[in-house]
Order: sequence, then structure tokens, then C-alpha cells
Amino acid sequence: MRLLFVCKSLPFSFKGGIQTHVWELTEKLIMKGNEVTILTAGSWRDGLQVVEVEGRKIVYLPYPPGRKVPLLRKTLEDVCFNLAAYTWVKKRSKQYDRIHIQGRSGCFYAAMHKRGAGTPVVSTFHRLLEVEYEYDGQRTGKIDGFFHRFFMGLAERSAARNSDHTIAVSKEMKHELEHYVGGDLSPISILPNGVNRDFGDPISDKDRWQLVFVGRLETIKGIFTLINALPFMDERIDLVLIGDGPERKALESLVKRLGLRLRVQFMGNQDSCSVRYWIQRSYALVLPSFHETQGIVLLEAGVCGRPVIAAAAPGITEIVKHGYNGLLFSPGEVRALAICASHLFNDKDLANQLGKAGRYHATTYYDWSGIAEQTIELYRRIGVQKAGERAIPVNLNVDQIYTSSTLLNAT
Repeated sequence: MRLLFVCKSLPFSFKGGIQTHVWELTEKLIMKGNEVTILTAGSWRDGLQVVEVEGRKIVYLPYPPGRKVPLLRKTLEDVCFNLAAYTWVKKRSKQYDRIHIQGRSGCFYAAMHKRGAGTPVVSTFHRLLEVEYEYDGQRTGKIDGFFHRFFMGLAERSAARNSDHTIAVSKEMKHELEHYVGGDLSPISILPNGVNRDFGDPISDKDRWQLVFVGRLETIKGIFTLINALPFMDERIDLVLIGDGPERKALESLVKRLGLRLRVQFMGNQDSCSVRYWIQRSYALVLPSFHETQGIVLLEAGVCGRPVIAAAAPGITEIVKHGYNGLLFSPGEVRALAICASHLFNDKDLANQLGKAGRYHATTYYDWSGIAEQTIELYRRIGVQKAGERAIPVNLNVDQIYTSSTLLNAT
């Protein structure tokens, strides 16, 4: 099949779950004989650029830099890219067998698509705008936040209604779509993020008293809870923070105020090799998020055989089972996080047991190759449905979705 993915940024320009998802999934789709083109954000000054990277044809699309407009920078940034993507895709849609929209990247095209007409459109949702604003607020300013939330939220909901098929990366994401979009959703399936079996191996330094966090430094990730919990942990425990984000300066100030500068390292954004290095050489991974639609880093820690200390938040509990492959605490509970960490560091047998279970769980149920197979099956079934030969099944057994080689769907 000739596949077009629309994703505004890629892993080498921005570190995030969507970017990792697109890069890993397209690699496996290419290995299975598909042709992949990725439409992504380019420079307005440089014009249209087309390159090939590891078998993918990448189209860098120029668009007006809306982010440079005061007061409405976030709104216009998303609108400008989406309008440019809509125009580009509409002119070339017949060149592809399936068009796969990722989140709000290109959602204007999905929003204005007529279900059942033209090239089938699939939209994958990783997190809804409403959820982002609920947890992180309108950091961009009241005026910009209002218009961004209104226009992009409307486009996002329309995309979920008008796509030929919608993919949620977790049960939690499916629940959010049903809650915010309502009963007129397009047919929806749960297809999780995955992990490569060769991402890492369990050869880490298990004697190192070090926790590692990997992710954006933003409020929703619960980093302030983590920093505030560190003084209550065993004093030998250090913390490495991988990633960057809008709360970095506030977090650095908090670390200084608490006298933790010798125990906390801010490493900034790192490539996948460096992420693997830090996970393998840490005793455990910590993810104190208030909300995750899934959390790829949990799977990466699992492949590396590292136990996880995580908040029992939506999305996380679909991967981490307390006492099986990690320890869970109530989101935002500083003392509970500290108790879990100190207990785990002082019980190596438990840490080894949780790490082994985590590796088995990640490699058995979340291998990217199997997820790519299910994605191809979904593409094929949409084509069959359009031809009128048979309808897509509508029953979902959520306990089997990660193990079945047959794609299961739900309305």
C-alpha cells in the first residue's frame, strides 16, 4: 500500500510520544512492503523540500510561521500548518491508498473529509486538547488559549467524527473520545504504542542508587511531586531528568530551594540511544504523571528490565500493574512516592522481579511488529468496508486487544 502519514514534527526535531510512534510504526510498515510518505512541517523560507530517510519519503511543507504572531501564536501556528497540509493533501490524495492523520497534525483534512468518499482517512489520537488544557491550563495566554481551544478543539472533534476510522492508543484515550466527542464517533479501534525488542536489554547497573525520569517537563507530568518527594527518600537516591519543557526553570528553582542540586541532574532532550543509556544505568524509572494516554517510556523501561515507580493515573495503569511490573502511588502524593522509592531501592529481589516481569510484558504484548500487522489489517478492512463487501466488526474485547493478531474494533 501507498501510505501518507501527516505529523507536524519528527523525532529528530521534537521529542515526544507522537513523533516516536510515527517513526517506529512507519519503519515496521516499510519492512512489511508498504511505501510510506510523511508530510511534516518545513521552513516557509526554504520552500518545499523532499528527502528520503531510512526508506521514508519525507515532505517538508512550508507554511506561514504563525508562532511569530503576538497574542495568537499558538492558534495561528496550528491553523497555518493545518491549512497548508489540507491544501497539499487534497491535491494529492488520490496518489495514496490510505491517509493517516496523527493527532492535530493535519486534522483539518480529516475534519473536512466525507466518510466513505475518496481515499480512506485514518486518524490516530494520542491526547485530546481538552485534556491538555484541563491539566496544564492556558499557559499561552487567555486570548490565544481561548481561540486555540475553540478552533483546534472543534477541528479535533470533527476529525474524530468524519475520519473513516479512528484509532485510540489506549482504553483511556478511547474513553476520552467517547466523553468529549460523543456518540457520532467514526468506528474506533484501540491500537497501542509499542516498543522495539532491541531497544535495550537488562544489563543495567543494578547497584546504582539512581532514579530516571524521561518526558516533557510540564505540569501534567507530575515533576513537582517528584522533586518534592526526593527529600523524603533514602538520601543515597539521586535523580536524572531526561527531557525539556516549559517548567524547567521553575523546577530548577525548586531544586535549588530544597538544597538538592547535588542529587538532581537536568540532562535536557536526548536521542533514543542516550535515553536507553540512562534507563539501563538507573535502578528504576519514575513516572509521576497526573495523566497519560499511555506512556511509551514505560515500555522502554520494561524492555530494559527496569522496574517502574508510577502514579496510578489514567493510561499508566493499563501498562503498570502494582506488584507485578512496578509500584503505583496516588497521583500527587509526595510521601507515597517517597515510600515506594525507598522501599524498592532497599529490596533488590523485588526490583529484579518487577524488572523481569516488565520485560516480559513489554516484549510480549507491545512489540511494534505486531502492532504494525494490526494497523495493516485495519487499513485493509476499511477498503473492504468501502467496497460494501462486509462491515467492520464492532465488538471489542479490551483484554485481548494487545495479544490478538486480528484487529478488534469498537464503536
